[in-house]
Amino acid sequence: MKSMTGYGKAMRPLNGFEVNVEVKTVNSRYLDIYIRSNTSLASLEADIRARVKQKLERGKVNLFIDIQQTGESGGNVLDNQRLKQIVLQLESIKKVAGIDEQVRLEHFLSFQDLFDIKIDFGKHPELKEGILNTVREAIEACDAMRGKEGAHLLEDMRKRVEKIGGMVAVIEERAPLNVTGEFEKLKKRIHDLLNGTQVDEGRLEQELALISDKVDISEECTRLQSHLKQLRGAMDAASASGKRLTFILQEVLRETNTINSKTTDLEIAGQAIKIKEELEKIREQAQNLE
Repeated sequence: MKSMTGYGKAMRPLNGFEVNVEVKTVNSRYLDIYIRSNTSLASLEADIRARVKQKLERGKVNLFIDIQQTGESGGNVLDNQRLKQIVLQLESIKKVAGIDEQVRLEHFLSFQDLFDIKIDFGKHPELKEGILNTVREAIEACDAMRGKEGAHLLEDMRKRVEKIGGMVAVIEERAPLNVTGEFEKLKKRIHDLLNGTQVDEGRLEQELALISDKVDISEECTRLQSHLKQLRGAMDAASASGKRLTFILQEVLRETNTINSKTTDLEIAGQAIKIKEELEKIREQAQNLE
């Protein structure tokens, strides 16, 4: 199981060019891929996305590809056609806004697309494969980091699940006292209300037992232990996913809330609150798992 948070980079020299690729990923419900580059790579976008999908299943993926020319002939090529367009745009802005200032060189420096590298993959077929291989290396580095981070998250989650298991054991031990305590409490209250009036004690105790059974939490404890077993199994499974863990955690929380609403025992109520605190921490971690 992997985290959705990761970072990877790779660099490769390619016949007068240098390709640098950075990949950053964060948690997301789906696999969202965003590709940016200092040059047009529209013809490679489908291949780049395919390589991302080969390694990553979920998360927001930001991938930046920087290509620079190297050597004596290095340097980005000025796009003369784009320069003419910018001049016309600036002159139009001056006219509409009533600006008298002359267009100067520094005004053009903010237009990064003036200096973008234009690559003809027909003339440089080796660049296509080189770029894709560099992308693959960066993604693999990012994926390795996601794997390490995921292992750390799982280890912490396992420890928290064991803590919850200990709290459930305390609740199970006190569960019978929850019923008997409620029974005795109701019996005393009724005798106080009757104020010495004679009643059928056998019938009274029978009715009180039926009422007291409504606070019996033994079934909830059994289901809670079952869900914890499923949670441990899901974390150990090779095909585990954050979505499955989140679903099981919801079921654990549901049983915990039921126990908390049925009990009148302060110790059980306190343990239920502690369980919910641990569940919230595990849920936050599970949301960052792929």
